[in-house]
Amino acid sequence: MKVLSEERRGKASLGGVVDGLGPVDSRVHLAFIRIAGDPDDPANSLDKISDKNGKQKEEVCADFETAIKMTGSGKFTVLLIAVCGSVFANAGISTTVISFVLPSAQCDFQLTSEDKGRLNAAPNTGMLLGALIWGLLADARGRKRMIISGLLLDAFFTLISSLTQNYWIFLVSRIICGFGTAATVSLLFAYMGEFLPLATRDRSLCGLELSWSIAITILPGIAAAVIPQTWAYEFGGGFLILNSWRVFIMMCALPSLTNALCLAFLPEAPRYLMSKNRLEEALQAFQWIHHINMGKDREYAVTSLRPSPPAPEGPKVGRPCEPYSALASQARALFSQPLLTASALTLIVQTLLMTCYHTLILWFPDLFDRYDRFLTLYPNQTVASICEVTAAIAGGDDALPCDSDGQAVISATAYHHATIVGVACIVAGVAIIAVVDRLGKRAVMVGSMVISGVCTIGLNYVWTSTQNLILACIFEAIAGLGISVIMCVVVELIPPNHRAFALALEHTTGRIGAVIGNILFGWLVDFNCDIPLIAGGVLLIGGGLLSLFIPKPGEKYQHQ
Repeated sequence: MKVLSEERRGKASLGGVVDGLGPVDSRVHLAFIRIAGDPDDPANSLDKISDKNGKQKEEVCADFETAIKMTGSGKFTVLLIAVCGSVFANAGISTTVISFVLPSAQCDFQLTSEDKGRLNAAPNTGMLLGALIWGLLADARGRKRMIISGLLLDAFFTLISSLTQNYWIFLVSRIICGFGTAATVSLLFAYMGEFLPLATRDRSLCGLELSWSIAITILPGIAAAVIPQTWAYEFGGGFLILNSWRVFIMMCALPSLTNALCLAFLPEAPRYLMSKNRLEEALQAFQWIHHINMGKDREYAVTSLRPSPPAPEGPKVGRPCEPYSALASQARALFSQPLLTASALTLIVQTLLMTCYHTLILWFPDLFDRYDRFLTLYPNQTVASICEVTAAIAGGDDALPCDSDGQAVISATAYHHATIVGVACIVAGVAIIAVVDRLGKRAVMVGSMVISGVCTIGLNYVWTSTQNLILACIFEAIAGLGISVIMCVVVELIPPNHRAFALALEHTTGRIGAVIGNILFGWLVDFNCDIPLIAGGVLLIGGGLLSLFIPKPGEKYQHQ
């Protein structure tokens, strides 16, 4: 039973508690003073309670920001960044793995360019279908559980796709892998952010984007070592054929399993637990974090948590129309004044950029492979545009890189080029952290789209493999930065009560554009590849010019 002591709820009482904490960080002192320093504050965090022996001791009742700061920083922070970074890198692997096996898989499945377009669109199709479902489940069941479920689903169907001998089963398996990956892409930022204090949240979350770039840099290196191998094993009289590209896909299931296991040892996000009024579980999570950071000898000072403000009641079973009503209400708010201009322009710009980005990055390995095959088939013709290359080898026996036994003949050059592109993305990601504040988000946003558009059009007018590689490096590095910057602009412009829906809407429309873009590119790449390249470049440049009209964040819309 609590025994309140009003006369000691001022600075004297505060000083005793702080002295008892030992050498804690000065920022914890300040946070503690801010919460407990005003004796007239009805939400004061400092009370006195009696233990079972009747001895008086202080109780610290904290909100999330104070509780997480008082856990300190150290080993857990490193562990959280490492695990979440690995999970997000896994999403990069799952999304792009298909683009590296297409040159080999086309021999086993006798793929046309249209078939390749459908396969490249498969991960985005699954993510498009899964994003909303995982979000709803995560709000009800927890972020950690859903992310682990998505990783296990991805791992299982990655194994299925590596063993199947049928194109359509392979396609459906990759769509389901994308569905599982949607849990990572849509929930990981929320899960990690709900462990972090506001002061360090943005910098830490930016590190996840860098882990994606690292993944797509390492992956082609592994592909170069495995996929060009010519061995193959038959089981059941040819019922099951296990060759190098299938082993490569099988290897890509291992990170999903490993990350699911690592994530199982982390607690559920404490901010989420507090939002669900599961305060005892949240306090246990804070105590575990403090133990990892500060060691066993230091006692965690917070003894209870202040409940979060009650959230609006969600849709209930038996009221199926409520989710649609809530979505309609959010959409009306976004596309009405005063948010109409900002919402509409950022939605259009982001959709254009994501459509072109997620189309070209998935086709680059195949285009690199086509260029390499062209130089092998026509060694005396070293100067040709990418569209001339694709037209020259389309159709006939030259369309498939297969030997007389039907096995793929793959050079490692295309994978080396993809590795170079990944390194360019890492360099750009590190550089933008240093210059974005100096240049401003608007300049970066406009510049990234215009430069990406010029590179896209330029792919049709360069004449060597090296020139093609340089433009690919610039495009993938700069366009990827543009997507992140536009997300930051949305966060600045849209109020918190509409922000999540705005980001989800842009993610959804961008994925729709990526699916359509990959399918159309597959239809046109063989004999009309200049059409998607020029059209994509014009749309990107137009989007860059359109972004000039996105309003600057004013005081009315700036929210933390």
